[in-house]
Amino acid sequence: MESGECSEEILEEIEAVKAVYFNECTVVRLWPPCIKLELNPLTAEDVTQQFVCARLVIKANEQYPHEPPAFSVEHAKGLGDKRHSSLLQRLSTAAAAQIGDTMLGFLCQLATDLITAYNEPEGVCCFCMETMAREPSDLFKLTTCYHCFHRRCFQDWLAWQDANPREELPIHEQRQRNHAPEPALLCPVCRSVPADTDLDRIDQLKRLSDPGEQGRAVEEAIPSELREIPSELRQAVRVQQVEVARVFTRQQSRGGIVTELDTRINSGTYAKVSGSDLSGAHLCGSSTDDDNSNNNNN
Repeated sequence: MESGECSEEILEEIEAVKAVYFNECTVVRLWPPCIKLELNPLTAEDVTQQFVCARLVIKANEQYPHEPPAFSVEHAKGLGDKRHSSLLQRLSTAAAAQIGDTMLGFLCQLATDLITAYNEPEGVCCFCMETMAREPSDLFKLTTCYHCFHRRCFQDWLAWQDANPREELPIHEQRQRNHAPEPALLCPVCRSVPADTDLDRIDQLKRLSDPGEQGRAVEEAIPSELREIPSELRQAVRVQQVEVARVFTRQQSRGGIVTELDTRINSGTYAKVSGSDLSGAHLCGSSTDDDNSNNNNN
C-alpha cells in the first residue's frame, strides 16, 4: 500500500469500525484517519457498575498505516493519572507492532478491553478516607461525575444533610446576584448536580437508612434462612417490601383493599358477610344440592 493516499482498504476499515461501535464512534475525518471512541467498561450496560469512562482520540497522519497513529484521551472520569498513562502506553506499544497493516479496529477493541480491565474505583472515600471496597453492595456511585463513596458513609451523609438543611438566600437576593437557587443535593466532591436516576437511587438509600415502622417490621419478619442471601440482594428486596407495604397501607386507608363483601339483602339493608361466611355458605349450598339430587334419584 502506498503512503500518502486513502485507499479503498482504509475506507472499508473506517466503515467497519463505525458499524461495530455505531454511536460510540465519531469519524472526525476520513483522511488522514481520525476517529473518536467513547470508552465504557463492558458491564451489560449497567452504568452503576461503570467506575471509569473516557473518550479516546485516534489520530493518524498521511503515512498511515506505515506509521502508527497518535493517541489522546478526553473527558476521562474515574481513570486516574496512573491508569490514564497506562492506557496510552499500551495502545502505543500495540500500534507500533501493527505497522504496515490497518489497525483501527484492533486498537478500538484493545482500548475497550483495557478500560474494562481498569474498571475499579480509584482513591479513597472522601468521608472516611479509607480505600474503596470493590463489592458493589458496599459502594455508591454518582453516574454524572463518577465519584464513588462507601454506601454506609454516603447514607450517613444524607442523614446529616436532612438534619442540617442549608440556609438559602431569599429569592430576591438570589435574583440580585443573578443566579438560580441551588439544587437541594449536590455531589459532595465536585458539586455537580446528580442525574435523575441517581436521585431515585438516593431516595432508596434514604428508605434503607430509615425505613420507618413498616420497614422495621418487614426486616424482623425475614426468616433466618433468608438472611444468608447476599446483602445487595437483601437490600433490593427490602426496598421493594417497604414500598409494597407503603402502597398497601395507602390503598387500605382509601378503601382500595377489599376485606369484607357488602351484599344487598331483599329488605333493602346491607349486611357485611366475611369471606369465610361466603365460603361456608357455598359449601352448605353444595351439600344441600347434592342431597336434593340424591332424593330425586330415589
